[in-house]
Amino acid sequence: MSNNARRLILSAALLYATLLLTAVALALASPFSFDKSGVLPSGKKFSVTISESPYKRHPDDLPDDGSRWGIDGGFPTPYCTTFAVKIDGKPVNLLRKSFQDLSHLNSVEISEENRNLVVSVQGGDAAGSFDARFIFREFEVERIVRSGEFPNSIWERTVYHNSLAVDVD
Repeated sequence: MSNNARRLILSAALLYATLLLTAVALALASPFSFDKSGVLPSGKKFSVTISESPYKRHPDDLPDDGSRWGIDGGFPTPYCTTFAVKIDGKPVNLLRKSFQDLSHLNSVEISEENRNLVVSVQGGDAAGSFDARFIFREFEVERIVRSGEFPNSIWERTVYHNSLAVDVD
């Protein structure tokens, strides 16, 4: 066997080992968790809890078809299972379908826009990355998702109208 063939085999083995160790490290990483309470500039009090859990694949699950944020195909490792919000001590009714398609969360930012709580959730990496903004208004929650690769374009916008969303006096 020539030296070039040996080097090629060794390079391939090292690449495989690196990929395998990276996959194991990602699988063993602690799921994301965020818990913050505070007061917005308008004086409104807020509490936000967001967390992930390991994704448990079922036998009939199909690989991602583009309907999940945070991955670029395959199956998520962790995914968002908790998204709890309180404004001035009152819980906000947030539907599971508005957050359970988010996975591999990286960070959360809290802000205020026009006296409305805004929760920005970032996740994924490279082609699967995203920024999801949740704007909590009276009787509705708007979700705007932008791809990390194309941040100037809105890829998804949904308004959840709900009389239980944010009950203000």
